[in-house]
Amino acid sequence: MLPRKNKEKENKKAFTLIEIIVAMFIFVLIIAGSSVVFAKLFQAYARTKELQQSIDNAQYAVNLMSKIFRTSSVVAVGTGDESITVFNYSQNRCLRYEFASNILWESESPATSKDTCASSSFGAPQALTTGQVSGRFIAISSQGAPNAVVGRVTIVMAITTNNSIVNLESSVSLRDYGVSDILN
Repeated sequence: MLPRKNKEKENKKAFTLIEIIVAMFIFVLIIAGSSVVFAKLFQAYARTKELQQSIDNAQYAVNLMSKIFRTSSVVAVGTGDESITVFNYSQNRCLRYEFASNILWESESPATSKDTCASSSFGAPQALTTGQVSGRFIAISSQGAPNAVVGRVTIVMAITTNNSIVNLESSVSLRDYGVSDILN
């Protein structure tokens, strides 16, 4: 019976230590490669999410300013077109929007007419955007124009996040109530 048991042991197949080490090495290479790919995918997702949040905030700011500009008169456009001051007829207040320090800022002051905006003291500015935002305002005034000509403000904005640049632009026709004699 002994010879038979030895013969059975010889027929059993098993992995050698070298085969196990080679298999583990290949497994580790596959896992390491997969980890690098997943890490890059998660980084790209985080960058895209940050850019999308900055775009959403910028679109909110553009929509808010567009709504306000429609019912306002342009009082002043700053040097370099990086700021604009308007008098909002619907809320009787002066508003100043300014691109500074890579942020779009809004400040306000109560006023009785657009003539008092120039001498108004504005409150502390509040940030309307996140990320790095730059831009300018291009204003065509309604002042002195016939009633058929309405002023227009174009908002040009560039959002920079993680070496990606997104440009937004919106033009708003003014319902310049003071110029078009709607208030009288």
